[in-house]
Amino acid sequence: MITKPLKVLVCQAILALTIACGVALPYERAKVVPTPGIEADALSVETERSRGSFPKAKYPFRTDGSTSHSGGVTSYDAGTHGTRGYRSTHSSGGSGYHYRPPAGAPAPLPGLPVPPFSGLIPGMGPGQSYCGPTQPRVGPKQIELGAKVWYARLNASNVVWGTQPPGLPGTEIDLNRDLGLGRWEYLYEADARCQLRCNWGVRYSFMNYFFEETSDVRPPFGFYFGYTYYPSGTRIYSKWRRYIHRAELIYDWYQQKHAVCSIFAGYSLYDDRLSITSKTFSFQRARGLGYGLLHGGMSLDRAVTNVGGGTASVHCKWSVSFLEGYFGWDGTVTGRMHVPMNCGRYGFLEAGWRWIVLRRGEPSNTDETNIDGITVGAGMVF
Repeated sequence: MITKPLKVLVCQAILALTIACGVALPYERAKVVPTPGIEADALSVETERSRGSFPKAKYPFRTDGSTSHSGGVTSYDAGTHGTRGYRSTHSSGGSGYHYRPPAGAPAPLPGLPVPPFSGLIPGMGPGQSYCGPTQPRVGPKQIELGAKVWYARLNASNVVWGTQPPGLPGTEIDLNRDLGLGRWEYLYEADARCQLRCNWGVRYSFMNYFFEETSDVRPPFGFYFGYTYYPSGTRIYSKWRRYIHRAELIYDWYQQKHAVCSIFAGYSLYDDRLSITSKTFSFQRARGLGYGLLHGGMSLDRAVTNVGGGTASVHCKWSVSFLEGYFGWDGTVTGRMHVPMNCGRYGFLEAGWRWIVLRRGEPSNTDETNIDGITVGAGMVF
């Protein structure tokens, strides 16, 4: 007869202490813990409340006819405020939001595997539905450094400089046939890119040509170069080098998880020098030119497949150059293998084909260059 009243008194005391502690504790802002499948607007309830969308009351998220209180837990029907029928609950213990689909709604799909480079793509967190290959890209305030070796073929290159008596254009000289310059040479290029913002970046690149014939060459036909005549059979020594500096502004106008397409425009500075030395008559003539060209083009990077922990993709780039009587175009098609590293960094290896064409058609100052060949390179983004 005495045991049951004592149990009732003990329970009432515990309940009173629990309620008193719950009222005395200050309200702590609920932490938003996203779960797979929750849409962004379902997590914006607290933001709307802080802007004054809901009247201030003793309980958070309190609205007429949409809240209920039981045991210190407030339940808010988010479906009445444009959150697509999702229901969020808030507990005074700071348990956060919990996804509860409305009655009759299908259960959300479980999270799918995350691609290797999902952390580098905005919005590609765990639980997203996309599980195909992800194209890596240079993020804001990141820098890309690269170096390339180009095994290039001097496919066609003709030069006319100066006049010949009686004031006619000089001889058209083939750098391979008449000067004996080798057809295949190793050319080098280095580039650096800085991503200023999500879509905007700048890039600088440097490339040098260097073709030289160290052995004696005897041209089959005489020619004029620099208002000077080189007879047939003369022992000559030739050297041609060209430095190219390029600076450009890049805009990534298309960004998706599987591909990135960019347009760019900039200015190219050329430093060109061709010298021909006659060993028989001990004289030399050299043509040095410095000129600047405007250029613009487009590039496309497309992920193909995931390979191990990396991603294989295709890189295509093409552009046109013009100014000061010159017009040319160049293009690159390579395959890339991206390898992810820590802290959002990654490296890549590439191999493919590249070609460059540049022409100037003035009668006494003609310059035509056509170079193509295999290119390989490596780079890093950090």
